[in-house]
Amino acid sequence: MEVFTARSRYRSEGMTWVWYRNDEEEVHSNLQLSEVFRLIRQELDKFVDEGILTKEQAYDLSNDWLAYDEFVEGLMYA
Repeated sequence: MEVFTARSRYRSEGMTWVWYRNDEEEVHSNLQLSEVFRLIRQELDKFVDEGILTKEQAYDLSNDWLAYDEFVEGLMYA
């Protein structure tokens, strides 16, 4: 299963976010936090469509980056 995670990075211009595929391949870089949450919501919609999460569970994860990260890490490393 392909899952996506976000990681914060400190660079000379300040803190930015990087979006990774399967926690290894960099897909997007220099993201703002609002963009990260937009990507998280897109991924959560996919999990709902696939029957992995209910809409309520996805909503609970949609505004909590750390909870989302723990959820997808559980999928990757289970």
